[in-house]
Amino acid sequence: MLRLNKKGSSILMAIFEILAVILVILITFSVATEFAGSTNTQKTFYAEDMRMMINTLVGTPGDASIEYPKDITGYTFLLTSDEIVVLEDQDEGTDPFPVRRYMSLPFEHSASGSVKDTGTLCIKKQNKIVTIKPCQ
Repeated sequence: MLRLNKKGSSILMAIFEILAVILVILITFSVATEFAGSTNTQKTFYAEDMRMMINTLVGTPGDASIEYPKDITGYTFLLTSDEIVVLEDQDEGTDPFPVRRYMSLPFEHSASGSVKDTGTLCIKKQNKIVTIKPCQ
């Protein structure tokens, strides 16, 4: 039977603790990397960006337009006065996990439009109407 003295067992315990910490760190990074690259996360970023841009346009006096700075190929955007819906374009059927972001517009303002699988998206405000459409 192998017997370790106190010094040997404490060194062995420290090695196991270090290995456990390294394993936990590797698992955490792999989960975070998968989450950051998922399409659900991307759809959430797009919806939040759109909501903030629309809020900015509504607060801007006069007419204005914004071109979304990223390529949105592969996604569909639906805009109503109540919500923004972002869907991933799929070969079969509809996206089972659409991302919805609710918003409230000021009195007499309205929003509408849809953009499907184009590379660009423009948000335009004329008078009190906000629309989205592909940029030209």
